[in-house]
Amino acid sequence: MTKRLIFAAILLAASVSSSRAEISVTDAVGRTVKLQKPAERIVLSDGLDVVAFSMIDPAPAGRIVGWSRSRLDDEAFAAFRRHDQRFASIRSLGSVKPGTVPVEAIIALRPDLVIFGTEFSSTESSLASLEAAGIPVAILGLAPSIRRMEGETGLEKFGRLVGRESQSKQFADFFRERVDRIRLKVRSQPPSPKPPVLLEAHAGGATCCMSPGKGEGIGDFVTLAGGDNIGADVIPGMAGTLSLEYVLARKPQVWIATGGPYMAARGGLVLGENRSAEEALDTLRKLAARPVLSQIPAARSGRVHGIAHTLTTSGMNIVAIEAVAKWVAPELFGDLDPQETLQILERRFLGFHMGGTYMISLPSNRAGGEVAK
Repeated sequence: MTKRLIFAAILLAASVSSSRAEISVTDAVGRTVKLQKPAERIVLSDGLDVVAFSMIDPAPAGRIVGWSRSRLDDEAFAAFRRHDQRFASIRSLGSVKPGTVPVEAIIALRPDLVIFGTEFSSTESSLASLEAAGIPVAILGLAPSIRRMEGETGLEKFGRLVGRESQSKQFADFFRERVDRIRLKVRSQPPSPKPPVLLEAHAGGATCCMSPGKGEGIGDFVTLAGGDNIGADVIPGMAGTLSLEYVLARKPQVWIATGGPYMAARGGLVLGENRSAEEALDTLRKLAARPVLSQIPAARSGRVHGIAHTLTTSGMNIVAIEAVAKWVAPELFGDLDPQETLQILERRFLGFHMGGTYMISLPSNRAGGEVAK
């Protein structure tokens, strides 16, 4: 009888241990992050990660206790708040960047998981302070990446940490399938010159032209579509400034500008949440008519396009990837409909309609783009 009781106790202990199985992931810098159960009180160093979080969880506001809203503009925040009023109660932590992490404020929120973006390194001093307080920290990029298509994505790892593994895999598969469709179509074409593409980030500022370089981002979208990001040839990092002389010499055939509501005060490209197609098109026309730049081949042929900057850097970036492909190679990707993809994301993953205008093209080139509403 005693042996039977001991055996039963062992089985019970094993069952309890199994039900409390440890969650373990390796983050972007090779650190092992372990949780005893899915996180319920989460701090995001980048509020824009709420877009990716929303793709795998219908109610992320119920689990986010603190965030930095520095990259989540007011109008995007308002759209999320309309969907779930709990977003208004999330503690704002100001700017959370390497070297400026408000450790005490984060500890006071009693989180069971902190997510730092990939701009952080394993030597970040705040990591040790937070972990000494018993708070797990993972360095992960939640927005999908063309450069990291193999293996488990950052969002899939995050999905495991928050108990949304199945949902994160579904979204990752959706992203991979659409990117592979573009990649395979480009590879199937005979070798040909790559069209030079001018990417103007935060277009319309005082200086022209701020451009992505070799760093990860929208420049990768151009490369994927078979184009040549002219900024990558002279800017080794994430971004820099191109001279007008260089832009003229490169003779870009396609011009893609990024912007958002925040550019209204700077006289730049304005589009995004609560912005009409008419307003977006008007600001794009003004950009294309600027002295000197109006003489580049892209402007003369009407191949000028605009896209919301947050669309290129958030969890919805597959929409930007498809838009760039269609603009760079309209004859190859005429069947792509990025506006429809945006609607699919809203219905299938996000769960609500953002509203506004996120992509725009000069009317003279409707074959390579669309006025998106």
